[in-house]
Amino acid sequence: TSGVVSCGTFIQPFNVVANTVTEVVVDRNASYISPGTGTSNNQGIKVLIDDGKPKAVVYGHVFAGARSAATLVLPKLALGQKYFAIAYDQTLSVNGSQSQFDIVCVEPNTKLNITPRENGVLLPTFSVTLTNVGDVYQYQSDRDITGSYIEVDASTSSCKRFAAFSGSSAVGILSPGCNPPGSNSNTGLNISYDPLFQQLYPLESWGKVFPLVPFFDRNTGSIYRVLASEDNTTINIGGTTQRLNKGQFYTTLPINTVSIITADKPITVAQYALTQYCADSRNRGNNARPSDPDMVILNPLEYSIKDVTMYSALKQDIRDQYLNVVIPNTGVASFTINGVNYSNRFSAVPGNSTYSYAQVDLRQIGGTSFNLKSDVAFNAMAYGFGDFESYAYSAGTNLASSIFINAVRPATNEIITNACRDEVFDFRLVLPYMASKLIWILEPGDTPITQEGVNLTPKPITINGKLLFEYRLPADKVYKQVGTKQIKIISTIPPTAGGCPSGDETLNFEFEVYDPPPTATFLAQSSACLNNPVKFSLNAINGNRPVISYFWDFGDGTTSTEKEPVHNFTSEGLKTVSLSVKNDVACVSNVYQLPIKILKQPQANFAVANTSCSKTAIQFTDQSTLNDNSAIYSWDFGDGTTSTDKNPIHIYQKSGNYIIKLVLKTEANCESNFQLSKTIFELPTADFVDPNACARDNIVFKAINTSSDIVSYLWNFGDGSTATEKDTPPHRFATPGTYVISLKVTSSNGCENEVKKTIVISSSNPNAGFSVINVDNLCSNQPVEFVDNSNVQIGKIVKLEWIFEYSIGGINTKEVYDLPVKGTTYTHKYPNTKETINYQVRLRAYSGNDCFEDFGPKTITVKGSPEVVFTPLAGICIDKPKITITQAREIIGISGGGVFTGNGISEDGVFDPVIAGIGKHIITYTFTSDNGCNDIKEQEIEVYPLPTVNAGEDVTILIGGQTTFKSVATGNGLTYQWLPSTSLNDATLLNPIASPKESTLYTLIVTSKDGCTISDKVNVEVATKPTIPNTFTPNGDGNNDIWNIKYLDSYVNARMTIFNRFGNAVFNSTGYDIPWDGRYNGKEVPVGVYYYIIDTKVEGKKFTGSVTVIR
Repeated sequence: TSGVVSCGTFIQPFNVVANTVTEVVVDRNASYISPGTGTSNNQGIKVLIDDGKPKAVVYGHVFAGARSAATLVLPKLALGQKYFAIAYDQTLSVNGSQSQFDIVCVEPNTKLNITPRENGVLLPTFSVTLTNVGDVYQYQSDRDITGSYIEVDASTSSCKRFAAFSGSSAVGILSPGCNPPGSNSNTGLNISYDPLFQQLYPLESWGKVFPLVPFFDRNTGSIYRVLASEDNTTINIGGTTQRLNKGQFYTTLPINTVSIITADKPITVAQYALTQYCADSRNRGNNARPSDPDMVILNPLEYSIKDVTMYSALKQDIRDQYLNVVIPNTGVASFTINGVNYSNRFSAVPGNSTYSYAQVDLRQIGGTSFNLKSDVAFNAMAYGFGDFESYAYSAGTNLASSIFINAVRPATNEIITNACRDEVFDFRLVLPYMASKLIWILEPGDTPITQEGVNLTPKPITINGKLLFEYRLPADKVYKQVGTKQIKIISTIPPTAGGCPSGDETLNFEFEVYDPPPTATFLAQSSACLNNPVKFSLNAINGNRPVISYFWDFGDGTTSTEKEPVHNFTSEGLKTVSLSVKNDVACVSNVYQLPIKILKQPQANFAVANTSCSKTAIQFTDQSTLNDNSAIYSWDFGDGTTSTDKNPIHIYQKSGNYIIKLVLKTEANCESNFQLSKTIFELPTADFVDPNACARDNIVFKAINTSSDIVSYLWNFGDGSTATEKDTPPHRFATPGTYVISLKVTSSNGCENEVKKTIVISSSNPNAGFSVINVDNLCSNQPVEFVDNSNVQIGKIVKLEWIFEYSIGGINTKEVYDLPVKGTTYTHKYPNTKETINYQVRLRAYSGNDCFEDFGPKTITVKGSPEVVFTPLAGICIDKPKITITQAREIIGISGGGVFTGNGISEDGVFDPVIAGIGKHIITYTFTSDNGCNDIKEQEIEVYPLPTVNAGEDVTILIGGQTTFKSVATGNGLTYQWLPSTSLNDATLLNPIASPKESTLYTLIVTSKDGCTISDKVNVEVATKPTIPNTFTPNGDGNNDIWNIKYLDSYVNARMTIFNRFGNAVFNSTGYDIPWDGRYNGKEVPVGVYYYIIDTKVEGKKFTGSVTVIR
């Protein structure tokens, strides 16, 4: 954009590129107003944007040596007719500095009525007339002028506006208890001063909600002053309540926390920076946090902005640049500075769920021009500090004005500040006067729309106590393209007695058109029950801008603005639920609707028999009332079991008191619960046993394992006979066969239990019999096996009595077996003897108590048997000769013979470990008597492996030298012994150190833990002196590349030093494990003669000489 800045004779055109700042320095000679009260002609500064150019933001900045103050400059449309001045206590002044306000004329012949207030005391009202645009009236006092009231004269200037500024030419601001050291002529304190300078907001632009965000990183905090516009104004600051009348003010102590100030009537709030020494406790030592007195009028949260380019000045000597931002939580995510997202810098305002704030150090971004933008309107303040310097001002505002335009949605009559593409809307214009004609041009190229006469009837409205006139244009306007629309209105102003000008006034407005409204759908269950919560979930929201509000109509006379509400319907029937949403630029979606059927609640109920017993099937009968024909039943029987049957049958395993619950769910999850307490009585218990009887028996049936509360018994014998006693009278069945016997018992609680058993009454004439397995070859050392062959025609054999050593008239021992199975084999072990003995065996078989038959006695012959003992065998090494096994023998003297079997053993007991092999082997000895009976015994013998040994290669050492044997041996738990042990450090080690004085042959004997031994020999040859070569050829051909001195390594502590012809050592070593390779420090030495000294460290033996290196 472009325009002109003028002040008196000063005129300077300017150009501004979008989102940048152009600085225009106004000539001080043209703009400076001398101290004192009075009018200065044509010294107001005017900024005029060229016709047809975009609007601009203007900031005013006053600076000089050690002075700095700035303000946001309001456009003419935002000016008003009533102002209150605000400044600060002028006690700490310097060089006659004054508290003051300045009034700038923007319309000719503006008469003003001024009521000063000094130090809170009202003074008489007086009038001032400013004749020309640009004239300035200044009022100064050495007392605080806060609360002074300035307004246009209603009789002569009722439709005129003016600009007002206030502050101080210089003042110091201290915190309680802060006393800077030093002195000056006025106060006795060495303090910093700075001017206070702010353009005032007209009363209609005051607000009721203000953010309090202290200046960044100044730990004393900020002072705030609140000024009321009306009597009986209640304000709340951080929980502290104050009541003020019109023009009165309240000044806080320094506040260093973030909070919100609220009021019930319009107020204005100023924030103050402190003298540097008092601004931060760290300044008491090194002025770490620069500051200076400053005042900024805070922007009400009601008049926030979405997009502004602000200026952060560096004059005068400003080194710290900061920005305070307060924004609704919904706008944090979209907030940017110069296009960079800064959402991560925000924190919640303490104690407030609506707003968040950020404090940004602009030095980290760099520059002086910053574009602030968000999808949701925000409030911002720019400020800066230098050593004893400061400035602060609102970064931008959207102040209420007496002239403004809005759009109106015809369907809802909703007033909006912008519109959406393809949306139909009308226009609303508010003027401070009654126009005689309006000409509307809604878009370049549109046909002008004229309103006059009967078509131009305003509606009087009052805003902040001011009478205004509202005009409506039923335009049915639809914009097809998004963007900023230029709306031009020509208003014809009729002459008035108040002095308002007549003629035409051209009003230019900007109107934003955004993308089409969002679309929204939601999900919910298709049916629900009365008073049951129904959850409404957003399904899809389409649109390019964030949705900020939701409107739900549930079709039952209730609504909600929650995002995803939960609603309880209180009447049944079909309900149509509607949703519309609004985005951040007030675009409203079309209504989306879903039908929901609301059903009557079901009523769960059931019945159960009065007497209910455990372990008995109990019928539960549903008696519920449903809202449709389908339902889901959920039963809880109180014992950990459940059912989903409509009429379930349940058996309780234990008696007790149970809470039985039925949960009934019908369509739409309509649910009803019913429960009752039920006592389940213990089922009586009784039992009886099968008598295993025959037809000849008289049987007494006995009830057993009975519970204590039984009051009656009823027996049924299955043959037409019954009994009612606990223990029945004797009963005989007429014929053998199968009968079902039942016993029914009844408890005192009426619970019945019946036991039924099927029994067989056997025939009275059983058949006894048995056979003997291998009857002709029975040996006394083996059990004899008898096979039962007993049977009965009807029924079963119920008992067997065996007498295996029967004698007539003797003592016969019985072995009794109940309920035997035919074909079962029974065994009996007779005494082991070497003689053959005959035994009598008898068997008695029972088919009932009194029905039995005997078989036998039958004679069997049991032969005498041998008896063998086989004692344990010792292990043997595999290299041992054969041995004869003598540990096995027959001990009772029966005639016969024995044989051995197993790995490595002959029949006559000769064991060969080599044939058997290493490992464990089982040796078996079998002795067979002449009558064919035998006895077998086994023992284990282990053949041990030999260890392995290698005593190592024969070695040669020098006399006085030593060697460590490199012997190797394997085996388990080995021990070692060297022979002879002469000249060994330890003859029991596998690898001892040998240092013989003469050649010696050593033998190593190795013994395993099993006693197996093996040996090997090694020879140590002793030489009298080393053989030292006098040349070698280290040329890398693999031959003679090292100076190898045989056997020198046997002198393990020998010291070898080799010198060149200059006496410099080129090789050193202790021991000679690694021979010299003709190198020094990794590099080849020159060919030639080198000299050596070998100190063997043995009996003073040394060897010296020379060696020649040849390549």
